[in-house]
Amino acid sequence: MAGWRLTKILCAGGLCLVLSGWCLGVDQSQRQTLERLNATIQQNPRQVDAYLYRGLIYQDRGEFERARTEFEIAIELDPHNADAYSLRAIVWQELGKLDKAEADFSRAIKLDPQDASNYFLRGILRRQRGELKLAIADWNETLRLEPQNAEALMHRALALGMQEKFEGALKDCAAALRADPQLYPVWQLQAWIRGTCPQSKFRDGPRAVMAARKACELSDWQDSLAIETLAAAYAESGDFKSALRYQNKAMTMLRPGSGPVADARLRLKLYESQKPFRDVTP
Repeated sequence: MAGWRLTKILCAGGLCLVLSGWCLGVDQSQRQTLERLNATIQQNPRQVDAYLYRGLIYQDRGEFERARTEFEIAIELDPHNADAYSLRAIVWQELGKLDKAEADFSRAIKLDPQDASNYFLRGILRRQRGELKLAIADWNETLRLEPQNAEALMHRALALGMQEKFEGALKDCAAALRADPQLYPVWQLQAWIRGTCPQSKFRDGPRAVMAARKACELSDWQDSLAIETLAAAYAESGDFKSALRYQNKAMTMLRPGSGPVADARLRLKLYESQKPFRDVTP
């Protein structure tokens, strides 16, 4: 399993590790888990998986240097272990060492070119660096290997929107929602394009409102961006009373003095003037 899939297992069911014929289930605390991993390593110092899982626990705790040490021991023991490079890449990314992270993701891909997760994660890193074309190329490869990967479709849609390729972005949003209708950021992205796109042929106020409300409902009305998107959708529909209501609601959730507050105030002034908002990047 690669790092992304390991993370999904952690999110879905707690920490479940299979090592040396026994399972550490969700009822095990991290302390108990570490004790058993330490015992495994003491008995067999060349047990690569034990170092990987121990590193993953440190990573989950935010102890990134300790995690890196574990993954480097695993690499030293097994230089052809793609998972070890993938996990170390994630740690490098957390430490802000993006060049090293990209090199490790690329090494993992070379060792296991059929693992879609490493293309996906390298794409995230490349978008973080502003390399949209390279990021999209990685997500294209992810989707070649896993055509129903909703998260890859979502991230590619966002990147296409940033390139003003709105038709492709909306197609990816639709495909992502077919794969996972509960992925609320996709509803938000779709609504943002439908409500704020500078190209009128892609705008559709009622559809934007529907998608934005879905995003708000799925996020339990706790995501300020989803609520701002609903405000923009109402403004596109000509319902400025509702636009002002939700824009003000979103602003109460933002940290005072932050950049998003300044942008939110500009949109609020537009709605007060009975004008919709137009954007280029979703």
